[in-house]
Amino acid sequence: MLVHPLIPEKRLQLLPNPNAMAYSNSDSEHGGNSTADWLTENYSKWQCELREGVVAPTCSLGISFANTDIDWTLGIDLSNYNYFEVSIDYTGPAKLMRINFRNYSPLISNANDYNSAKFTQLNIRRKDFNSDLKINLNEFKLADWWVDQFDLPHKLAHVEFNRVTSFGLDFSQTAPIG
Repeated sequence: MLVHPLIPEKRLQLLPNPNAMAYSNSDSEHGGNSTADWLTENYSKWQCELREGVVAPTCSLGISFANTDIDWTLGIDLSNYNYFEVSIDYTGPAKLMRINFRNYSPLISNANDYNSAKFTQLNIRRKDFNSDLKINLNEFKLADWWVDQFDLPHKLAHVEFNRVTSFGLDFSQTAPIG
């Protein structure tokens, strides 16, 4: 018990990370006109331009935790972590951003449907963007749309971090064009 304060905290750096399988997405993949691009090789800077062309223009960045191309469902175990630190330097018109994780749950997820991995989210308001944030993992909640889409029973509608398949950052509401 006396040794506990001497044990270093367990840390995992998501970005920048030369081994990260980072990606960016936009609605252009579904007929929209928005763009999302990495501006640096170490994935530390990202640019999104939301453009008119679809009902809800979107763009996002993400990191895949798949340990293998063969099985995306393995993910990584973050259940022993207590908090998440993020530093977001943002310019643009959005009032909210959403941080999200997906977690593969064998009881409800389907290995043939990536969307079936639990979608856990937390909205960050603009006033908090340009500062370092320390967010407890217990602040994250399952997205209501995801619970509704998969008609999840109450006993399974809880957050899990034991098989996290991805991390993402996007705009949580229909953000202004720009």
